[in-house]
Amino acid sequence: MTATATPTRISEIGDYVETLLYEDCATVIVNPDRPNIYLEKLPSPPNIRKYDKYYNLIKPLSDRMAEKLCEFPVKIVYVESLEALGYYYQYLAH
Repeated sequence: MTATATPTRISEIGDYVETLLYEDCATVIVNPDRPNIYLEKLPSPPNIRKYDKYYNLIKPLSDRMAEKLCEFPVKIVYVESLEALGYYYQYLAH
């Protein structure tokens, strides 16, 4: 989810959709101000030990996601790279 993507970035996101093997995806471009959407931006800690950094981001995020499960059952999390996405997926899958 992004509120500031340029047309170029939107087309790049389409490339990620193909890489992740998603099927029947749609791009929705609308004003993101929706009362039923909870949006939170977390600051990225310094890029010291990479996996510690990932853990320090995903642990509090997963705790907050669990707290808001009833109110927001569907979650979209944007991460900075496919490597980070793989780490987060492995963490949340357990």
